[in-house]
Amino acid sequence: MPLQHTFIHEHFPETGCAIAVEFKKFFMEEWTGEPRPEALVALRRMLAATLPVLVEALKAER
Repeated sequence: MPLQHTFIHEHFPETGCAIAVEFKKFFMEEWTGEPRPEALVALRRMLAATLPVLVEALKAER
Protein backbone atom coordinates (compact mmCIF):
# COMPACT_ATOMS: atom_id res chain seq x y z
CA MET A 1 0.00 0.00 0.00
CA PRO A 2 1.46 3.39 -0.97
CA LEU A 3 2.12 6.08 1.57
CA GLN A 4 -0.84 8.38 2.02
CA HIS A 5 0.99 11.45 0.78
CA THR A 6 2.15 9.59 -2.33
CA PHE A 7 -1.39 8.41 -3.04
CA ILE A 8 -2.80 11.91 -2.69
CA HIS A 9 -0.16 13.51 -4.90
CA GLU A 10 -0.54 10.81 -7.57
CA HIS A 11 -4.34 10.78 -7.64
CA PHE A 12 -5.10 14.44 -6.92
CA PRO A 13 -2.16 16.41 -8.35
CA GLU A 14 -4.21 19.55 -8.99
CA THR A 15 -6.36 19.57 -5.85
CA GLY A 16 -4.69 17.42 -3.19
CA CYS A 17 -2.29 18.60 -0.56
CA ALA A 18 -0.95 16.05 1.92
CA ILE A 19 0.54 17.53 5.04
CA ALA A 20 2.09 15.53 7.84
CA VAL A 21 1.71 17.42 11.07
CA GLU A 22 3.10 16.11 14.32
CA PHE A 23 2.27 17.52 17.71
CA LYS A 24 3.65 16.89 21.14
CA LYS A 25 0.74 15.48 23.13
CA PHE A 26 0.11 18.63 25.11
CA PHE A 27 -3.52 18.48 23.94
CA MET A 28 -4.29 15.56 26.24
CA GLU A 29 -3.60 14.46 29.79
CA GLU A 30 -0.68 12.05 29.45
CA TRP A 31 -1.77 9.57 32.11
CA THR A 32 -5.52 9.43 31.54
CA GLY A 33 -5.72 10.19 27.82
CA GLU A 34 -8.38 12.81 28.52
CA PRO A 35 -8.38 15.62 25.97
CA ARG A 36 -7.72 19.21 26.96
CA PRO A 37 -10.51 21.02 25.13
CA GLU A 38 -8.84 24.44 25.14
CA ALA A 39 -5.73 22.98 23.52
CA LEU A 40 -7.77 21.17 20.87
CA VAL A 41 -9.63 24.38 20.02
CA ALA A 42 -6.31 26.20 19.65
CA LEU A 43 -4.91 23.45 17.41
CA ARG A 44 -8.01 23.50 15.19
CA ARG A 45 -7.74 27.28 14.82
CA MET A 46 -4.05 27.07 14.02
CA LEU A 47 -4.56 24.43 11.33
CA ALA A 48 -7.54 26.27 9.87
CA ALA A 49 -5.40 29.42 9.59
CA THR A 50 -3.07 27.57 7.20
CA LEU A 51 -5.81 26.97 4.62
CA PRO A 52 -5.63 30.35 2.84
CA VAL A 53 -1.87 29.96 2.41
CA LEU A 54 -2.27 26.44 1.04
CA VAL A 55 -5.00 27.51 -1.38
CA GLU A 56 -2.80 30.32 -2.72
CA ALA A 57 0.17 27.96 -3.07
CA LEU A 58 -1.91 25.50 -5.07
CA LYS A 59 -3.25 28.27 -7.31
CA ALA A 60 0.29 29.53 -7.96
CA GLU A 61 1.42 26.16 -9.29
CA ARG A 62 -1.18 26.11 -12.10
